[in-house]
Parts: sequence; C-alpha cells; structure tokens
Amino acid sequence: MKKLFLALTTTALLAGAGVSLAHGPGHGHGHRGAHISRMLDSINATDAQREQIRTIMQNHKAQAKADWKSIAATRRALRELDPAASNYDSEVARLADELAQATRQATIDKANIRAQVAAVLTAEQRATLAQKRAEREQRRQERRERRKERRAERNGG
Repeated sequence: MKKLFLALTTTALLAGAGVSLAHGPGHGHGHRGAHISRMLDSINATDAQREQIRTIMQNHKAQAKADWKSIAATRRALRELDPAASNYDSEVARLADELAQATRQATIDKANIRAQVAAVLTAEQRATLAQKRAEREQRRQERRERRKERRAERNGG
C-alpha cells in the first residue's frame, strides 16, 4: 500500500518518517522509531525541532490511521468480490473509485504532514535530506540492476 504514495519533495524521507510516526510505535515494523531518530540525528535536529515534529505526527495520527483503514477496507472488498456475480463490473468500478478517493486523500494528508515537518527544518537540513534521499535512490537502483543481472544469468540470458 505504501507504494501508492508518491515521493515528490526533497523531504520524502521525512514524509515516510512522518507517516510512520503518525502510526505510532508498534505499528508494522518495530524499527521505525529508531529509523526516525537516526534520521533526525543525521541532520542534527535540535530538541525543539524533534518535539515540534513529534507534535505534528501526533496531531495527524488519527487521520493517518483512518486513511489506512479506508484503503485496506476497500482493497479487502475488491478481493472478496465474486467475479461470477452479475454486478461484478459495476462493483469493481465503484470500489476502484473509492480506492482512488481514499488514496487521493491519504496522499493529500501525507503531503500536508510533509509540508509541516519541512517548515520546522532549516534549508540546510532539507538539503541534507535531499542528498541522502538521492544517495538512497542510487543504491536502490544499483541493487535493482544487480538483481536483474542475476536473474538474466539464471535464466540463461
């Protein structure tokens, strides 16, 4: 589900951290809190900035949870549809519209969190995050290429 969101700004790392913080500890992966803390350490965030970011996340926690529940419920409904039903096509279209709207709202909510968090940071901190994001993306791309090469070797090509 997380892949539904687009990372469009230089604070994409914080956006991911923001949604993770909004969900709170124990949601999904237990290491997210430590990841956020390391990210804030890497940009030398002040205690005041950490507290402001924590407050932003807490203020959006309920909405983030509602967004995810809406998306999950709509996906579940899509999976449970009977393809042999006479109204299958119309139900798929209706649920696809619901999923699009829920995803749109979650994306808007996440962008609002991202903007609020970015406003807490200095220009230098935002630049550092942008650089780290670019480096992470480069490493991801290199891993994809290596996997692609290994698959090609296994498949005889």
